[in-house]
Amino acid sequence: MKKILLASAASFAFAGAAAADITFSGSANVGVGELNGGAGSAELYQNISVTTTMTGESDTGLAFGASITYRNGDDL
Repeated sequence: MKKILLASAASFAFAGAAAADITFSGSANVGVGELNGGAGSAELYQNISVTTTMTGESDTGLAFGASITYRNGDDL
């Protein structure tokens, strides 16, 4: 009986925990251009950017959030 009571108490303790909203956004492009200020040589380039944004609010009204951006690609 004590185990059941303890398990149900633990589940109710986390039932009201704050949930965060998570969104993903990003862009990608590919083209032909002069890389790194090249001397007239055209090269294929690619750029990728992905952003993850997380926001939420605790039960006490405290707002929290984070944003992470990943970028990979060539410098034009």
